[in-house]
Amino acid sequence: MAVANNIAAILASGNGVVRGLGTTVVASGSTLLQRDLATRLEPLCWDATSTINVAANTIEFRAVPRDTVGADAVMIGNESEVAAAGQLSPPGFLYSDFFSGCLFFLFRDAYGSVYGVHSYRSGGTYPDPMPYFDRLGAKLLYFFNSAGQFTPPNFPANTFGSVIVYVSPNKITVDFFACAQGGHVLGVVDHARIDNWQAAPAIAGPAGLGAMAPWTPPLLPPGRRGLKKRIGQWLLNYH
Repeated sequence: MAVANNIAAILASGNGVVRGLGTTVVASGSTLLQRDLATRLEPLCWDATSTINVAANTIEFRAVPRDTVGADAVMIGNESEVAAAGQLSPPGFLYSDFFSGCLFFLFRDAYGSVYGVHSYRSGGTYPDPMPYFDRLGAKLLYFFNSAGQFTPPNFPANTFGSVIVYVSPNKITVDFFACAQGGHVLGVVDHARIDNWQAAPAIAGPAGLGAMAPWTPPLLPPGRRGLKKRIGQWLLNYH
């Protein structure tokens, strides 16, 4: 698990930087996932390449056009009222950021794919991806509720959460961590390891958090939409 160890070392270094780049210049979307109006699930994601530099204590994911040869990661977006989802054909990485109360779900299906979902939460409700993945026969492997995790007194104001999921042929490691402006890592808040993930039993989903109603009007295709929170913040400067 050299990759997982390198990620852990960078996150624990005290001066690590993790960034997602290029999402404002590459269209979002997926050739593997389709939107589902009933659950507000959207393929708001990007194929990406990863660079892990232990000497510099940096981890970077850069968006690339869909189905680019050599892409080893999927970056998952964050948008109001959306369960933003990405599908990974392992091995590789899932990455998402700007968690400030949103929920994260990690699923696997019977065919060896892994899915990450960044579900936006507001006013106590969120788009629930569980019914969609139940229909796929997929299993929930990990769930994280970011409410209250990245706010004072735990961390300074304007801190947000990010997650890196590393999927190897046999193991999955999940690292949820706090970041300041510029992607500077402030601390790991959750670390999970799932051995033999293709046969691992499902865990229970969240209960009592409240799901949003289905959409009624059609939305713009995901490739024509930006990442609202990212565009409104400092990461717009990185390309």
